[in-house]
Amino acid sequence: MMRRTGALALLFACLCASAAELPKLPPETMGLIDQARALPPEFSADTLLTLAASRLITERPWKLRLIEEACSTAAQAQVPYAFFCHGEVDIIQCQENRGLNDALVLQTRAIEAMLELDSQKALGMFQELAPPRISSVTCQDLVTPNVSDYYETAAKVFERGFTPKQREKEEDLHLLETVIASMQSPAHVTGVMQMLSTVKVTSEQRKALLARFAVVLDRVSGAARVFSESEWAIVPAVFPETPEPRRLPRPFLPEAPDVAMYLPALRSYIVRQLGGPRCSDHVTPGKLPQSAANFNTLAAKLDPSALLYKPISEDEVKPLKDDGTYKYELPWKSQRSKDVLEAERWLEHGNRDLPDSQRFWTLEERSTDEWIARYQDTMKLIAGWKEEEEASADTHFWLVAQAYSMLARLVPPGPARDNAMGVYLNFLETHYTAVKSRNLWFVWVRDMLGSARLAKDPAEREWILDHLVRSANPVIALYANLGRLSGK
Repeated sequence: MMRRTGALALLFACLCASAAELPKLPPETMGLIDQARALPPEFSADTLLTLAASRLITERPWKLRLIEEACSTAAQAQVPYAFFCHGEVDIIQCQENRGLNDALVLQTRAIEAMLELDSQKALGMFQELAPPRISSVTCQDLVTPNVSDYYETAAKVFERGFTPKQREKEEDLHLLETVIASMQSPAHVTGVMQMLSTVKVTSEQRKALLARFAVVLDRVSGAARVFSESEWAIVPAVFPETPEPRRLPRPFLPEAPDVAMYLPALRSYIVRQLGGPRCSDHVTPGKLPQSAANFNTLAAKLDPSALLYKPISEDEVKPLKDDGTYKYELPWKSQRSKDVLEAERWLEHGNRDLPDSQRFWTLEERSTDEWIARYQDTMKLIAGWKEEEEASADTHFWLVAQAYSMLARLVPPGPARDNAMGVYLNFLETHYTAVKSRNLWFVWVRDMLGSARLAKDPAEREWILDHLVRSANPVIALYANLGRLSGK
């Protein structure tokens, strides 16, 4: 806490010291910047970056200031990086961790924005950014770390962040070597592979980088869950018919002589991971795991006689033990949640079996007395929804917010819809401090902002933004204000 306070104090002192050097901005623009600075870290960094890229900020010194400030502020975000979700098995956790405003994505956004203005500052910012440290993950966890932003940004900094003189000294290659050396978890491996497939280097430089990668890969081990979710991406694609070829990293061509530096270490890595504890959902008796099968395919292509690359056998990848798996759960468990869900379905399409054309109620059908009466009954049902009816406060918040959000879209234009939007916003406002995860709370704010952005009718877009702009919550109001400005 003392370190964070000291860092913020230092940042504030620097801002004050150089404020006189910045050109004056219109009071309205300065007001938006002040509002952004007052928000929690993830929202502050996000809106500062949005302002820096907007038509409101044209002066280069201000762009530089806001980007640097956003990068420093982003480090304090609640969530360190984004996560992959294993299917929609837990909708709430999946949405909460889908990379809304995590520290890593915000910091890398700031660095990439700085690349457009000052490549040397961007390089310095990236060098100060610590490689993502992966927290403990078990087979029972629904989400796994997604740190790809770090490696994508490293490739961009390598390409654009160095002067000719620095490249003569091979400082750019040293950056890549440092990134490779920081690899510790399976979550890092695919990111490094993708980085190596992207950067443009000479043949000799590539050999050196791959040799370094092979050495570090021999020391990498980690959670079975993290490895299993990246299994498809750790063997380079060599055939057009390989599933999802555009998603697979290609750090080298199959015919390249430097394969020898890479493949033995890759084989050891796969065997080491598969021969340890394994998650139940990634064990199929009698079937070779995907990474091992892909390796064998690649090895057979490069070395048909198997003189250099021995295929991975089933015995080698027999799991040390079964580490279990996660539960498949949906949040609609209480009777009230099921009743509300059933009511929502009727309000959408009358609980009919929908044909391929997805026959939902038309605006005219949603204006009938029957529809309005059912809508009013549903609003009463939600109004009585108590937190203790659900497994947790977060579950209650998500379910109620989801229901209000849907109804605010379905109600026909007029006083009833204005009221529905008012009730929905009031619910978000009153739960702003109660929901521990700011990203979870922001799910539904972003959802409504997305509805405005995608609205085909300008009047519909303005109706949504007008309500959001007038919100008593500073986060909602500022995001809506920025959304309105971006549309002009």
